[in-house]
Amino acid sequence: MTATSQLAFFENTEEDTSALAIYVEAIVPLALNVSFTYRVPREIENEVKMGQRIIVQFGAKKIYTALIVEVHTRPPQKYQAKYILQLLDTEPKVNAQQLELWKWMAAYYCCSIGEVMDAALPSNLKLQSETKLVLNPATDASYLELSDQEYLIVEALQGKKILTIDEITQILGVKGIFGMIKSLYEKGYILFHEEIIDKYKIVSDTFIREGFDLNNREQQTELFTLLEKAPKQSDVLLSFITLRKSADQIRRRDLLKHANASSAALEALADKGILILSEQDVSRLETVKENIVEFPLTPAQTIARDEILESFESKNVTLLFG
Repeated sequence: MTATSQLAFFENTEEDTSALAIYVEAIVPLALNVSFTYRVPREIENEVKMGQRIIVQFGAKKIYTALIVEVHTRPPQKYQAKYILQLLDTEPKVNAQQLELWKWMAAYYCCSIGEVMDAALPSNLKLQSETKLVLNPATDASYLELSDQEYLIVEALQGKKILTIDEITQILGVKGIFGMIKSLYEKGYILFHEEIIDKYKIVSDTFIREGFDLNNREQQTELFTLLEKAPKQSDVLLSFITLRKSADQIRRRDLLKHANASSAALEALADKGILILSEQDVSRLETVKENIVEFPLTPAQTIARDEILESFESKNVTLLFG
């Protein structure tokens, strides 16, 4: 679809009664459990299908990506339907089976289908006026393949680094830029800001290792002699040696708890080079080293286990009720 045909959507705002009008029911990625009726511009009446994404005006100023759930000819009774601003897909992105799953999830988890849609679709499929865009630093494509307006979007992002679709619309002074945004994304020129935010926060912890020879008793004796006037530091060192006998790595918090000491005593030992502190990334899942203990199952638990194992023979996923 060309930029000219995209802009034509905005120009077709008068009611045309010469032929039966086509409407769609669409859901938006908001906490709303109802669909909304929009009128289909004549130019795309033969193109709209259930499961396609459309750009719609929602409220006075907001622009959202909505999803078509039904195509029909029933005009709304209480208000005049707004026109679809833009059709984003040539083929459906969501099929009927997926929509039924969304409805089931909304009912089962007591939420709205709009919230399910928001969680199910990745950010690049949910363009809206507040969507933030950035240049893709990894692109090595040639600007020669861009249209004039696409180049202006890239140029604006080079100057501002991060822009919302609303801001880009104001800079260019044109409407219907969602098709251009989609094109730039598919060509690899831009990214959606949400895609480059690391939503998974890495967990780190402080580990302690020795700055001396653990097998050298004479050296250890010299260290304790050195710390005779610093009993708290001596306690920390003794606790470290004790814990080190059963573990390869000692966490800071475990050492301080075992020694019943403050961080100041540990930092003093680190300053002297006796102990070495280092930050390390750790897994959120603790490794279970103990053997799994067998225990008897109740009759109900035995039935549940057998049904789960039987289900896994034909399916990869088992849904538990209750």
